[in-house]
Amino acid sequence: MEGIEEMRIRREVIVAVILGAFITQIDSAQQIGARNPASDWPTYNRDLAGTRYSPLTQINTGNISTLVQAARVRAAVG
Repeated sequence: MEGIEEMRIRREVIVAVILGAFITQIDSAQQIGARNPASDWPTYNRDLAGTRYSPLTQINTGNISTLVQAARVRAAVG
């Protein structure tokens, strides 16, 4: 049989492991929540309704005429 001291140490180790896992889980949830939800596209069409609407404001009706082509890629034929 284990002594009382060994049982206490084992219990403290188990509590420490559970606490560490819990703190890691909280930290991960905070990092996920810190993302900008406006720039997040969790599904193919951004939302379950398939609206493809983006609330981002970098491109708008005031600056659309100043945009220039940044790259061009030719599609492979065949």
